Amino acid sequence: MKLSVTMMSYNDIAGAGHMSAAEFIELSARSGVDAVDILEYYWRDKSREVRSIPGLLKDNGLALGAFCIGNNFLVPEEKRAGVIDSVKSGIDTAVMLGAQRLRIFGGSADFARELRDARIEIVAEGIGKCIDYAEANHITMVLENHGGAPQTSDEALDIVNRVNSPFLKLNFDMGNFIFYAEEDPIEAAKKTFPYVGFIHAKDLKRIEGPRKYQACIVGEGIVPVRECLQFFKQNGYEGYVSLEYEAWDTAGSMQGVSPSLEYLKKVLNEI
Repeated sequence: MKLSVTMMSYNDIAGAGHMSAAEFIELSARSGVDAVDILEYYWRDKSREVRSIPGLLKDNGLALGAFCIGNNFLVPEEKRAGVIDSVKSGIDTAVMLGAQRLRIFGGSADFARELRDARIEIVAEGIGKCIDYAEANHITMVLENHGGAPQTSDEALDIVNRVNSPFLKLNFDMGNFIFYAEEDPIEAAKKTFPYVGFIHAKDLKRIEGPRKYQACIVGEGIVPVRECLQFFKQNGYEGYVSLEYEAWDTAGSMQGVSPSLEYLKKVLNEI
């Protein structure tokens, strides 16, 4: 397995406009990872940066684990064509960057639980309208389990099976299974393994209050990170494990990313 880090891990800095993609790449190279994930959210001058990033990655000895967008298919019907266009645009950007994977979402609308089938159908239909374009451009879309749809492993599998294409895989986010679905990530891994094309590693602590969980430095919380990665390793997964650090409120990225990466390196070396 290869270690990556997503630019989202530095959201407290990049989101405020204080870190460019180039600076992120250079910082990540010094941290000893194999790859980085670039996100649509942080462009300053997209056309210039997209042209420069392949060279920056080569100069810094890094691969591009994935390009990531933040689409939402769970919008009113009249807006869904625009979402499909945005996903296709993400595929175009992934091609220009030299990525092989595009991280996508299903949707984030707060639909009632009884509308589960409707949510899944909308997301599967939207992805289905992008899948031929992904295939034509040799880009594998990796669908993250997130809020809205899909949240659970069953929902993720339902969407993948409905689309039924080798160009749609799952982005297995071990922390999101707990945070959004109260689901054991190990059991989710056992269900989804054949369809996993990318992995997000993060950690959580239990807290009092309606949110129940708070992000923390990886290795210090309740997410069975080692056990998840060991399961994937034992079953032949050879792809990327990407740190998605989100504990910016309690330990800013410049304090939390490094120990999280060191923990992941240690685990990957030991399993």
